[in-house]
Amino acid sequence: MREILPQGSMRRLPVMLVLALAMVFAGRSGSAFAEELREIRIAIPKDFPPQYSIDSDGIPKGSTVEMLDAVGRFGNMKISFVVVDGLDEMLGALLSGKVDLIPNSGLGRTEMAGQGIVFSDPLECFPVRTFVLKRNAAVHANRKLSELKIGAVRSSFAFSYLKRTGVRDIAPFESIPYCVFALLSGDVDAVVCPQDPLVRVASDAGVLERISPTGDVLFESRQGFALSEKDGEVLSEINAAIEKLRGSDLFADINRRWYVEDAPYWSASRVFSVMAALPVLLAVIFFGWRARFSRNIREELNIRDRSFMTYYNSVPASAYTWREKDGDFVLVNYNSAAMKKSRNRISEDVGKKLTELYADSGELSSLLRICMRRQCALEREMTLRPGGEASEFQISCFSLAPDCVIMHANDVTLQRRSERREIEYRQQLQALAAALSNSEEKERRKIAAELHDTIGQNLALSKIRLVLLSQNTDDGGTLKELSHVLDAIDESIRMTRALTFELGTPVLYKLGFGPSVNRLAEKLYDEYGLEVAYENRGLPDTMVDELKAFLFRALRELLMNVVKHAGTNRAKVVSSFSDKRFLRLSVIDHGKGFDAGEISFTGWNEKSFGLFSLKERLKSLGGHTDIRSKEGQGTRVTLIIPVEAFENKGA
Repeated sequence: MREILPQGSMRRLPVMLVLALAMVFAGRSGSAFAEELREIRIAIPKDFPPQYSIDSDGIPKGSTVEMLDAVGRFGNMKISFVVVDGLDEMLGALLSGKVDLIPNSGLGRTEMAGQGIVFSDPLECFPVRTFVLKRNAAVHANRKLSELKIGAVRSSFAFSYLKRTGVRDIAPFESIPYCVFALLSGDVDAVVCPQDPLVRVASDAGVLERISPTGDVLFESRQGFALSEKDGEVLSEINAAIEKLRGSDLFADINRRWYVEDAPYWSASRVFSVMAALPVLLAVIFFGWRARFSRNIREELNIRDRSFMTYYNSVPASAYTWREKDGDFVLVNYNSAAMKKSRNRISEDVGKKLTELYADSGELSSLLRICMRRQCALEREMTLRPGGEASEFQISCFSLAPDCVIMHANDVTLQRRSERREIEYRQQLQALAAALSNSEEKERRKIAAELHDTIGQNLALSKIRLVLLSQNTDDGGTLKELSHVLDAIDESIRMTRALTFELGTPVLYKLGFGPSVNRLAEKLYDEYGLEVAYENRGLPDTMVDELKAFLFRALRELLMNVVKHAGTNRAKVVSSFSDKRFLRLSVIDHGKGFDAGEISFTGWNEKSFGLFSLKERLKSLGGHTDIRSKEGQGTRVTLIIPVEAFENKGA
């Protein structure tokens, strides 16, 4: 009878050796006893953890495998295993007589009764439940199974249950680990599986905290065995052995090790047994240590591989694994996101070189080579041509020793196109604001010229003639009327001059920016009582008229804001050009101030169009605004314009 060592730490190896030696010393001689044992051949699937699996040495292992060995010991039977691929092959082996027993999972009693198949008592019983991702638990809590895409093990009781209850969207998988991976990668909304095996698989893979049961227990899965009704004697012996096993401490120990967290192992009875067999144990421990240690290392590596693959497939971005070969990189693996993006065509590219898959792949190849040589993570944005069509990707990669690189590729083509369109629209908007400002200034100057050259001259000439007329008459009534007319003409001349200044600012064009600031300060004091002190620390030698007009309008807009909002009657204007690279024009007040962090420039209306136009015009010149203010401590607003704006007459 073949012994299956328990799955666990190295501390269990001495105990199992002691038990084996105890059986030998109990009087069971090898050859004579083997002849008395009934041989039972059992077909098992090769990949159905944690109940059945095959280790790297080709030896069956798993919770049910250990229990079957225990059944053999309790029933004086020799258990041998025949590894098959699936349910159909197992059933065919049973019907043809190649094996004596097969697992009853997926077999209906009524259907099998017609083929002469009977069932043993249950060896293991598990509650079958629905599992979802923990982050989606609240979303799926009140949804019916028929509304979800459900994953289940092919030909299992859970699969049959889902079909009987009318669930149409069922995804069949070969084993519980595949169900778990499908749930993590989003291929299914939920999975229906026996609770204890699924929990063990998720725990081994390190993803248990991401999975949550939902709803009530659907039913209880009774895991037993099917055999021919001709083998009635075998059925009786199997049932008797199962009953003995289920009532033993060994059954509880196997369940605890495979489906529950490890309990404290060293009980008083076990310590006594080990101490009693210590001389024998010391004789055999060295010979078993090396083989067992190697097996544990392999199992640990397998667990880590499964954990890594779970993470690899759960990453939402497309991931590819490249291996360096003959100076190039070959695609060796990909994750679920890459499969979805390629619509399952990526599998055809496995084994192909990087140069075959991407046209102009030199930059990407260089990035992968640098990443592997430096053993570090790198990130870069580049244009690739998968299939010949250019697309922009955000590439991040990290080295996987000894000769592999994992690459995450996020397609940002649409995002970059949108950003470029936004920049283009903003540039067009700034150009439009500049054109509107220039056009407005030209119209202002034109109207101002018309007012000065036509209306202003006519009013002045009319006043002169009326003065001459008043000197040639002695009629008191006529003189009184002429006086009224002269007063009206004087008021019209004054308003015409003020309007001419507002529209065309002639001082700005004739005398320059500095004198125009002083003239504006006088006007604001006369009209609003605002005292403006101007400090000229430097101005560019040359400024085109359009730029002078823009700066003057911007300054007047800022000073009017002081009048309206600052709550003070004093302000200071400072211009500086000390570094010959930027003109800085500042408006400073010591008013009530405001919270500069709450300013928003995204919204505007008709009333704020002037400030909006100034800001866009400033951006088109390559400049920007610096606003510093605190409540109760005043405000400082600075316009910063680069020297290039004074040299570009088209600006």
